[in-house]
Amino acid sequence: MNAARQITQQEKDAVLAQQGLRCFIDNHPLSPEEVEFDHIRPYAANGESEIANIGVVCKRHNRDKGTLSLAQYRDRLDMRRFFGKAAKRRLDDLLDERLGHGHYGQRLPADAKAGQMELFFDSGRQTAPLYTCPSTGEQYFFAAIPFSVIRNDAELQPRPLEPERVWDLYLHLQDHTQLAPAVCRLTNGDLLLFDGQHKAAAQVWAGRKALDCKVYVEPDVRRLKETNLSAHDKLRQMPFYTSTLLEKYAALAKEDWEAFLLIAGPKNERTFCDFMRLHGNLSRAEAVKRVRSRIYQDVLEDPDNRLREYIAEENRARQNPLAMHRLQKTFFAEFLVPPPLDDEFEGDTYHRDDEKTNLVRLFNLIVDEGLANRWSPETNDAAHKKAARLFSAGALRAWVPMLRDAIAAALALIDAQDRAKVFYRELDDAKFGTVALLVKRLFSHKVWEDPDPGLNDLRYDDAQRAKGMLMEHGLSANWVLGAKS
Repeated sequence: MNAARQITQQEKDAVLAQQGLRCFIDNHPLSPEEVEFDHIRPYAANGESEIANIGVVCKRHNRDKGTLSLAQYRDRLDMRRFFGKAAKRRLDDLLDERLGHGHYGQRLPADAKAGQMELFFDSGRQTAPLYTCPSTGEQYFFAAIPFSVIRNDAELQPRPLEPERVWDLYLHLQDHTQLAPAVCRLTNGDLLLFDGQHKAAAQVWAGRKALDCKVYVEPDVRRLKETNLSAHDKLRQMPFYTSTLLEKYAALAKEDWEAFLLIAGPKNERTFCDFMRLHGNLSRAEAVKRVRSRIYQDVLEDPDNRLREYIAEENRARQNPLAMHRLQKTFFAEFLVPPPLDDEFEGDTYHRDDEKTNLVRLFNLIVDEGLANRWSPETNDAAHKKAARLFSAGALRAWVPMLRDAIAAALALIDAQDRAKVFYRELDDAKFGTVALLVKRLFSHKVWEDPDPGLNDLRYDDAQRAKGMLMEHGLSANWVLGAKS
């Protein structure tokens, strides 16, 4: 491979004349001393060393981007900002972000006749051969479909996008073709995508205007649902399931997982543990521990989890209020349903991802209300002393179950089984607003600033003793519930 040609000073001057002293990444102004130059499109992907493919960039961004091109790095930062705005993002959210509201999901006039499908796009009329499935009689066609007429099929594809999968596909599709088409249905003029949402998201983020699709024409939706279910169960296409948790199960025991998918029968945490016991020479406890540890890591490694920097094992640069074993005894014990579960991985009742999202959101509330701008062992001021008391071993063992009971009551979870699965469900922003009020009220109790020397015993890891001490000072789940109004 030939090395990239270095551009001359004359060419650099021409680039500056065209682009000005502005960073290509975020358009911030530059001083002449900050200016560097790099490829907009990657040289390795036929990005030529010509003026049109050279961007002005600041030193900081040019160092941070690593091996990415300027265009890739800018897209990487934009994608992080996009996914950081909400806990869950679906294809329609991404289309709205990249194309603008009203510039996607437009109706697609179409007419089937004489074995062809006539499609009427803004760019003009197109035709595509119309095929008939010999098994079902369903009609379908293949076409490059403009994103302006595509929407996510919320009925058949309710799952959110996974940021890292979108990014990996974005990079892959920079220099590889899209081998398999996305799958859509055309119903009453609406073109709804239900398989291939990550490919679609990656393509539109890369600036593509159309997507290769297989499109069913006015299909039987119930039959499509049954087909999806069969494809992910009887036909064992589950390796393509998009749950991050399941991908990490596969990474944990790749050979066991792939073999597990090939056998008939239910697909859930319990049957996977049973399979590992039989085929991996594991005890039941060892198999369950592997699944449980992966769930814990999935929570800890969530990019939105701001509590992570306050965990001793994750941040050794300072004294921290939390350790892994304490998290396991408190938040994980109270807010994560112990595995193995019998809920089918592809079923509507499997809510591990929702549970993880809810716990991460709770962690961030706790950071905002109890740790951020408060935890400061080096100053040991009044704010830090309050935080230290809140997160002492005994106190944490006492107030975390109080908080769980208060949340369950506030969410009107009456049944014992529901109360045991307080976060094992999808919670909207309104319900999490109630959770935020409960956390705020819990942390506002005078006991955390009370100079009573007897409260120093909260540092001992004795849950019952700590609970009794807090209740003597008026703190209980019922008191915390005073926030619900």
